[in-house]
Amino acid sequence: MKKNASTPQEKTIKSVPIPENVMDAIKSYTEDHKDTLRETYEEAIAWFLEYKNQYGKSIFYFASETTSKDAENHSKYVSMWLDSQLIEEVKALAVKDNVPENRVLFSAFVYFLKRKEYLP
Repeated sequence: MKKNASTPQEKTIKSVPIPENVMDAIKSYTEDHKDTLRETYEEAIAWFLEYKNQYGKSIFYFASETTSKDAENHSKYVSMWLDSQLIEEVKALAVKDNVPENRVLFSAFVYFLKRKEYLP
């Protein structure tokens, strides 16, 4: 989802808990596609919103583990600047499905990476 660099876009900062294995998959996808992390985040979110809009079915929202004693499953908060319009759509979906915004964002990353075969 590469945008025209000359078109300024309003950005919103979000902080999302992401486990190491998912962050590694995000970085691999980003590197393989010669994107920036922000482009990957926004591509995943846009894909997920379109998927939800197109199919309209209820899905399982993933939750990242932020208190696990197991270091491999423990999530670290990752801050990211994202397109404000995408965040408004995430907020609306979170309200509609009665889930926290972070679960929508994290689920977008997981489903996108599974679809692209970067996560099992």
